[in-house]
Amino acid sequence: MFHRFTVVLRGVLLLVLTRAASAQILHGEAPIVNGNIQQARDDAKKNALRDALEVQIGVMVKSKSVTVNSMLLTDEITANAQGYASVKGIVKEGRKADGTYFVDLDAELSPNKIVATANDLKARIAAVKKERGQFAVAIAGKSGSGNLSLVDLNNYVAAKLQDYGFVAQVDDNAREYIDSAFTKGVSATQIQNEARRIVKESGKQGIFRGELSVIGTVPNKPAIGWYSVTVKASFQLVRTDNDTVNSYMNTFTAYGQDENEAERNALEIATKTAIQDIAQKVLDTVQEQQVGGETVHEYTVRVINIISADQRAAVIDALEQAGCEVVNESQSINGDYVFAIESTLKDIKIKTALIKALLGIKDKSGGNASELGAKEIVLTY
Repeated sequence: MFHRFTVVLRGVLLLVLTRAASAQILHGEAPIVNGNIQQARDDAKKNALRDALEVQIGVMVKSKSVTVNSMLLTDEITANAQGYASVKGIVKEGRKADGTYFVDLDAELSPNKIVATANDLKARIAAVKKERGQFAVAIAGKSGSGNLSLVDLNNYVAAKLQDYGFVAQVDDNAREYIDSAFTKGVSATQIQNEARRIVKESGKQGIFRGELSVIGTVPNKPAIGWYSVTVKASFQLVRTDNDTVNSYMNTFTAYGQDENEAERNALEIATKTAIQDIAQKVLDTVQEQQVGGETVHEYTVRVINIISADQRAAVIDALEQAGCEVVNESQSINGDYVFAIESTLKDIKIKTALIKALLGIKDKSGGNASELGAKEIVLTY
């Protein structure tokens, strides 16, 4: 099942942690990938901190020092483990015979920072619940191993969204359409428009849609039996009752002792990170509306035929000059550059500013690009 995964070699704690901040000896391990000792050393340090923080959170939840879902809090904190600990030094380190690297850290955790993050997480969930409405979940995927269960994946995403305060359930009609269209190579704008129409007709207030695809699988020959898998993730939370779109795009690499385990780990990391990011954006939007601030719109700007680093840099500069914040950047399989941006401007003003600022750029999106809430701006050199 997709609901529970074991992250590979996350390390073993040597001491039981207490609530007070104090020095601990923390043990972590990580695979040596393609002979890269430094990367394995860095990963082992991160794993040691993550495992220690998981135990610390468990202690604090049990003692009621924090009152929030322990799994969500763990996800939040371990995503940036170094921000919750101070490493004083390395007591011991080295390479093991099984192709992994280990470190023993002398480190001090910060329970006060954990409490602050727990309070922030509670506020975020409360804010999302104020936006209560039923959301559909429809995730498509391409599996390198052929063993990806889309049913399990969609149920996992729905459960995670519910933890964050959303009322979410899998919409089979939208899911089947997205999976079919994704496999056939239908454009992101077309998929978003049609999926939004399907969900709107069912009476739901929005759809959490997305695609997960395995874009690289590498057997790690220098180590014994280790594989690395890279997953491309693209998610959107699209409202049907207004034009709000929250987007997330990124790639993730994870490791496993076989291809299936590496793929599951990469999918889990990608999904959890995307949901955390989008939930935070929903909170930011709600807080901004509550204080009467300007509405921040989210767009995807796709630029075709960028052939040099200078052109890419010019696009980013033009976006920033137009008052847009570039929050993410990726490159699609066909070579298009995709920029996830936030701006208080409407899409037509952004498009006009880019065409004016960039020599040789042209509008490629057509007159109906924003129909049904689509927020993709397409330009070409």
